[in-house]
Amino acid sequence: GQFNHAILAIPKENTYIFLDPTSEVMKYPYIPPSEQGKYSLVCKEEPELFKIPIFNPDKNSRKREIRAIIDEDGNLKAAVKIIPIGIFEASLRNSFRYLKPIERERNLLRELNSILPGTQLLFFEITGLDSLENQLIEKYEFFTVNYGIKIKNKIIFQPSLIDKLTDLSIVSLKERKYALRLGYNFKKEEVIEYKIPEKFEIETLPDSLKIEEEFGTFSLNIEKTDSGFKFYRLFQINKFDISPEIYPKFKEFYKKVSFYDKQPVILTLKEN
Repeated sequence: GQFNHAILAIPKENTYIFLDPTSEVMKYPYIPPSEQGKYSLVCKEEPELFKIPIFNPDKNSRKREIRAIIDEDGNLKAAVKIIPIGIFEASLRNSFRYLKPIERERNLLRELNSILPGTQLLFFEITGLDSLENQLIEKYEFFTVNYGIKIKNKIIFQPSLIDKLTDLSIVSLKERKYALRLGYNFKKEEVIEYKIPEKFEIETLPDSLKIEEEFGTFSLNIEKTDSGFKFYRLFQINKFDISPEIYPKFKEFYKKVSFYDKQPVILTLKEN
């Protein structure tokens, strides 16, 4: 399987810009993650082996901006805007480009219901899909029944909405003999403005926190607003491979992210 693919290496000063013209969804200046960190044989008068750079997390990022409303019964209505970059934009293009509009909506609805059971899709729009020159932007609105659990005079719900970490399968092993290859560095941001019912007040908010490790960062910032609260979540991985030596620490990091993603907000009915 060595040297089984051909891409372009464009000289620039003492290095190269690598482009993969075989990809129909990865636009300049990005290249597929499967090629990053690999040695390439640059064909010129004096051939040389050159290691293709690994992109930093900012080159593979997804920002999700959400306006969310919780009503008195714990139902949730949200408007979402997603700005994907790098592998996230390429993946979205690859998923949607050959689908009819109704099929795109069904795919999104299935994805949302896997995270938020009982969700109805109210609006969906994706722009920039027709050309790699355009920034792809996805927008949608949805309604989820009983997202907040209502118990007597309280509503309890998780503020970490869509990007929360629930799948810990990649850290299910107790230890590893070989490195865990994550595939690419990435950064995921979720910014949510929550509006709560006027008859309720905030009893409990999760604490803001930041966890920084050599392989990644996780942070939560939460602050009250006049109509509710604003929630900011950052999850970043900046290590292409997780060696067996640091795997236990990485496993603990993932478990902490999952734990803090479950922390609830508690609303209480105001006293008359």
